[in-house]
Amino acid sequence: MELKLEVVLSSSIKRKKPWPRFCWLGQEKESVFLLDDKRISEINMVSGRTKKRTPKLHPLLSSVVKMASSHNGMWLCGLLVSGELFLWNRDKDLLKTAAAAPEVVQMLTSGQGNAARLSLQVSGDGMRVLLVAITGQVFLWECMDVRDLTGVRDGTVKGHWAHIQPLEETILPSQQDKEASQHTIFVKTE
Repeated sequence: MELKLEVVLSSSIKRKKPWPRFCWLGQEKESVFLLDDKRISEINMVSGRTKKRTPKLHPLLSSVVKMASSHNGMWLCGLLVSGELFLWNRDKDLLKTAAAAPEVVQMLTSGQGNAARLSLQVSGDGMRVLLVAITGQVFLWECMDVRDLTGVRDGTVKGHWAHIQPLEETILPSQQDKEASQHTIFVKTE
């Protein structure tokens, strides 16, 4: 098999602090965003310049623990130090928030919620968010009404948290396991 690739666009980012990851957000108004756990910038691929402020997200960035985008680029999700979630839809510029669960707040305040030890995943439709601590704590947030997410105004989304317990015989990583990883796939059955 032979695969030929052509570089269509190349850009140089002039910044001292490196960006650990990037994501493509939006399906109608597509943009490439540079992310770390406390910053987000939109990059202009032609000039290499970054737009430092995303007005809806800027007030939240100082209290973000972890951010992640959905696989299809529709949603950017973030976990705040208060345990609340935010969901941002790039195309509609909608910012939705979801209430915290007491168990999530306890995990964040006890020190197990170190950003390097957490994984946050959001489904393509924004209806589910999975929060996994490397020590084996798993929380699933599910939206109760799709109209809350698709509404035209910013606001809160009603949902519920579930603490998912592993089977008793399952061996989970400890705090000393540096190379533990996890992967999430959201499956929609009808």
